[in-house]
Amino acid sequence: MSYSTLGVSLPLDSSVTFNDAWGLVWEFKIQFNARSGYCEANRYRKHLRETIGSLRLSEITPFLLDGLKIRFLKSGLSPQTVKHILNLIKRVFNCLIHYNLYHNSNPASKISTPCEDSARQRYLTKEEANLLLATLKRKNEQLWQISLLSLSTGMRAGEIFHLRGEHINLVDRLIRIVNPKNGKNRSVYIPDTAFYMLQDCRLGPGQLVFPNALGKPHLAINRQFNKAVKELGLNVGLTDPRDIVVFHSLRHTFASWLVQKDQPLYVVSELLGHSTLGMTSRYAHLNSARKSGATAVINAFLD
Repeated sequence: MSYSTLGVSLPLDSSVTFNDAWGLVWEFKIQFNARSGYCEANRYRKHLRETIGSLRLSEITPFLLDGLKIRFLKSGLSPQTVKHILNLIKRVFNCLIHYNLYHNSNPASKISTPCEDSARQRYLTKEEANLLLATLKRKNEQLWQISLLSLSTGMRAGEIFHLRGEHINLVDRLIRIVNPKNGKNRSVYIPDTAFYMLQDCRLGPGQLVFPNALGKPHLAINRQFNKAVKELGLNVGLTDPRDIVVFHSLRHTFASWLVQKDQPLYVVSELLGHSTLGMTSRYAHLNSARKSGATAVINAFLD
């Protein structure tokens, strides 16, 4: 049986390369995920096509992948990036195994992925946020709208890029987020600043709220965001990636501000769409009420 589109035979024979397998998995699975498909394709092109792409599947062993991991880390790629690359390899093999096209064990499943405490620590002050928003509004109206919405609701960039008119309910002041990163749909409340901004947007059914120049969803944040951050000097003298202001810092700032005002972690977790409360626990140290309450308990024992 031949799969003519990709020029490979089914079931896969010993001559099939990783590039062939990627093409098959892309055709049947990855391309249909609008959120992650672009990122996965970019990782494949940049890091896998020229390194293991021409290798037969039988040649891709745990030993080889461990060597590839070390090579990537030595080249300067971050542990998080290398983790994503290894997970993509694992995903390709898992998909082949799922469709009963590959009958050996997944070589990537035996590789420990590098880990790093990459959780962001930096959040914006009110003054920094206002300056950044004002600068963005001057440079690019739509980028200002997208940034304001993220800071006001904690929404991810991809969630905002795919917003359509029917997802926004200005009467009840709710935004319905569908097909998010963790697969769990949720709703977020629209604060005043975002509410007034959205009133000026086109919210027709089926219509993207923030389309790119071609009327399609954006694939990345406009470069003018980083230019605005540089213009304001928000990253001057900083080298730790966890302290560098990027677009995701707006979501992190949203969560940090809520916890600083003693909002319960489970509420923040629901608003952010975290799959577990553990993901939100990074903000626990900002809860002043909890810390002062704990201190009062100790004082009562020592008094």
